[in-house]
Amino acid sequence: MKKSAFQFSNPCLRNVVFEINPTYESTDGEEIEVKIVMNVETKRVEQRNEAFVELKVEIGEKENAPFWIFVSEGAKFRWADEIADANVDKFLKQNAPALLLGYIRPVVSFLTSASPYSAYEIPFISFTE
Repeated sequence: MKKSAFQFSNPCLRNVVFEINPTYESTDGEEIEVKIVMNVETKRVEQRNEAFVELKVEIGEKENAPFWIFVSEGAKFRWADEIADANVDKFLKQNAPALLLGYIRPVVSFLTSASPYSAYEIPFISFTE
């Protein structure tokens, strides 16, 4: 195996907000369907071949869902000079948020498992579009 020319620092949990909707009425055995909104913010430092990428995830709604969660996770990514700019853009837009989502998943699962509802598992997300 060869080490990738695209690397990252230890991801950092930057923000978490979890609110239960006290007016939500659930039915026993009901599978929870919630809205997921994701936003990726990238700040490149061209001279050093690095960027800080932050993935912000909002799950549910305050009024119409059993819970509302906002989570953001960020990391510094860096790459070798030999990587073409087109590949760097792809890594930062697709690979970086996919990696960060992997760190957010257990946080969301744990928070929701400690609620009156069952653990919510974020599905696989394609960042190719």
